[in-house]
Amino acid sequence: EAPRAGGTEVADGLAMLTSMGFEEGQARGALERFHGSLDRAADWLMRGGQEHGGGDHDMGVAAAEPDTAAAQGAASNEPPLDEEMTRVQASLQGAMQRLVGNLAPQWPEIRLALQTLQSLLANIKQFPNEERYRRIRVSNKAFQERVGRHPGGKEFLVAARFRYSPDGEFLECRSGDAAVVYLACEALSAALDALPAT
Repeated sequence: EAPRAGGTEVADGLAMLTSMGFEEGQARGALERFHGSLDRAADWLMRGGQEHGGGDHDMGVAAAEPDTAAAQGAASNEPPLDEEMTRVQASLQGAMQRLVGNLAPQWPEIRLALQTLQSLLANIKQFPNEERYRRIRVSNKAFQERVGRHPGGKEFLVAARFRYSPDGEFLECRSGDAAVVYLACEALSAALDALPAT
């Protein structure tokens, strides 16, 4: 089991790392290796450390992975995603992993970026037929400061099926992508819930 340097802290760290796209077994192994230190575990995983080590910690990662799918299935009553949605979900997680990993441990900046993305997508969910909510001006100062300038920020929106306008001035969401917007909102909510308190 992961060290109890504070059970809540370890659980929060595990949730944060899995929200970044890492397998639960990988995240748990990294937290064990660094005695519950989220920053060091995240850095190690981002550098691909789980593939280069050896010894007991890596064995722990390998042993934990087979249970991940069963745990996820048991935790969800929703029908399984089709192949396309599974690919979208993987793209969303990859973009979020890049965004969070690039900024960690600057948690306030991460929170602001995720909240901004969440607000943009929530408006689309609430007003699906309002074109103004489905178009984001890439050069908008607030968007650039909070999201656009960070690696992974615009990529997250592209993963959510936003597309650049022909002139490159806007990122636009098609009105028929409600399921993808829902997935993106769920991913952002989970990531925000897992952030350490600041």
